[in-house]
Amino acid sequence: MFSEFSVFSALLFFTAYTLICCLLCRRIGWRTLRAFGVGIGLLIIRCLLPIEIPGVELIKVSGWYADLWQWLNPYFAESIKPITVLIMLWVLGSFICLYRLACRLYRQYKLIQQNAVTSHPRLESIYHTVLWEMSCSSVGHICVDKDYSTPMMAGFLKPHILFPKEMADLPEDELRFIFQHEITHFKKRDLWIKLIVELLCCALWWNPVVYLLRICVSQLLEMRCDSFVCEELDPHQQLAYSQTLLNSFRKTVHRPIYVTAEYLGYPSKDRLKQRFTQILYAPAQPRNT
Repeated sequence: MFSEFSVFSALLFFTAYTLICCLLCRRIGWRTLRAFGVGIGLLIIRCLLPIEIPGVELIKVSGWYADLWQWLNPYFAESIKPITVLIMLWVLGSFICLYRLACRLYRQYKLIQQNAVTSHPRLESIYHTVLWEMSCSSVGHICVDKDYSTPMMAGFLKPHILFPKEMADLPEDELRFIFQHEITHFKKRDLWIKLIVELLCCALWWNPVVYLLRICVSQLLEMRCDSFVCEELDPHQQLAYSQTLLNSFRKTVHRPIYVTAEYLGYPSKDRLKQRFTQILYAPAQPRNT
């Protein structure tokens, strides 16, 4: 059912297709890439279940691949094959990555608990107003701390909004934009999507494409949130929303807190420009989800 060929072909197709999507992500928006996202999802399943497809005729590999195994064989005992050693290293690396991810999520949880109570009545008032307007009651509290680099959402079942202390005095309209953006992340289950990508990075830790995919997924999720928020805004408000993004970018020193939905995503001038282009120049489309 499983073979070296099925595993190799699944990883090869996944890597090539993901690389194409990540390159396209630099030029087009999330709406155009939805079909590619479905394809990536199917290829992820193919990677996790690299079974033989009935009716496939295997072709014997010759040349450098066979020569490589022949060169490696003398360095291993007769009872151990090179492929066995590679699989053991793969599994060991995945367990180490999973352990590090678990430790980071636990430290993030403890950090949130330490700042779960805030003494900012103005922030709380605006936040609860936006929650009521968006008909969302499942999001947790605002956690305010000077160590947060940008507004972000963290947690899975009842996530909290982490807010930088130096941004607590922003004008009310800018705070509303930020809260609308973060609550949209929750309603679209973006944190769970990011967790799946993190688990994929742990499973394929040796493949550099998955880290590129992590950045692209973060950008696309931010662009999707921008799109849903801006559908309810007039052109003047959309311009104000873009200005809020720019102001946040100028104040931010990126300090990632593991699995979060950040207001700026991976902050860079090119990615921010791509978001501005979508907000200000994309044709209006009716909401269908």
